[in-house]
Amino acid sequence: MLEDNKIDGPTFKKIIFDGIDFEFKRYAENIKYPHFVMYVREYLETKYGKDMDITSGLRIYTTIDPKLQDKAEEIIKKQVETNKKLYSASSAALVSMDNTDGRLLAMVGGVDYFDIENGGNNNMAIAARQPGSSFKPFVYAMAIAKNPIGPESPVADVDTKFGSWDPDNYDGKFLGVMTVKTALNYSRNIPAGKMYFLAGAQDEIVKNMQKMGVSTLKMEKEYSYG
Repeated sequence: MLEDNKIDGPTFKKIIFDGIDFEFKRYAENIKYPHFVMYVREYLETKYGKDMDITSGLRIYTTIDPKLQDKAEEIIKKQVETNKKLYSASSAALVSMDNTDGRLLAMVGGVDYFDIENGGNNNMAIAARQPGSSFKPFVYAMAIAKNPIGPESPVADVDTKFGSWDPDNYDGKFLGVMTVKTALNYSRNIPAGKMYFLAGAQDEIVKNMQKMGVSTLKMEKEYSYG
């Protein structure tokens, strides 16, 4: 700018020593549903190879429902605002499928795809993450299948130590005896720990999850059930 006579010498010197006070506008492309679009793109590149020009001559038909997708993005945005205040958690994802035929109706991989500094372009819907309490229904199902218990069977949500593992519930409370379905409904950790052992513990659970198509769990790994 100095060479083009857009600024004078003193201004140039001030910029060199003091820096310049401006902020670049964050880059963002005009892509609707970017997490889903990039998911489809990656699928095509995996199927047909990255050398194929997917922007030329291809018509891609998906099962996404725009109304459901817009609603899903609205829900995630509101939920993350709440999670930030209550739990200091800034990530969330949502996947909606038609359970009659497996069609993907909505996919939200995060609040803002273009928020690169906070990992926005990482699709949390398909990322390998700790599943948390969403894994409990599988453990409960295996425990019920292996033992003479059912949804109405009693289970105690009381202070319990499993070897060196001394778990607690998310609210720090113990609610006493309840049915299995109530324990799962309220995501109580103590009953879930009991279901873990009734299901056969880690090796048996991993083996059964692999049969269900879960490829990220490995038999040789050490997973914490706490």
